[in-house]
Amino acid sequence: MNKNLSTQEGPVSTPVYSTKSDEVFDAELGAEMAKRTDKLQDASIELALRVKQAREFIAWSANHMRGSWLDWMEAADKGMKDITMLRMALERESKTAISATKDVRQFFSSSEYLDASVKMREMVELMERFAKLKEAGVMDAFADFILKVTCK
Repeated sequence: MNKNLSTQEGPVSTPVYSTKSDEVFDAELGAEMAKRTDKLQDASIELALRVKQAREFIAWSANHMRGSWLDWMEAADKGMKDITMLRMALERESKTAISATKDVRQFFSSSEYLDASVKMREMVELMERFAKLKEAGVMDAFADFILKVTCK
């Protein structure tokens, strides 16, 4: 029996003819479907085993990564605390240094410094004059004179 089987719906462009009876065709189709179903079941089992292995690997990785992650978090927390303490120490030390330099700057621009520098300059000039007088022998003569006056 010849049956016109179409591979598309609508107008048939390429007809496919079967020379087999409906019973033979149905039996072959059933056998092919059973064979492909078995293959699909085997593939499904294999796929399920792969999924199970993937899940086990993910669980194993998560457990091992969790320890490393917690260690890293602890180290990061300690590092952040250390950085914070260092920053606070640097701020405190820089404020102290700035305050000290401000005091020094204020001293050098104050009237006290100007008075002290004038007195220091006068003292240095006086000492230089004493050194010249000593070189000339005037200081020795003056010391002898004082000793003579006090001893009489």
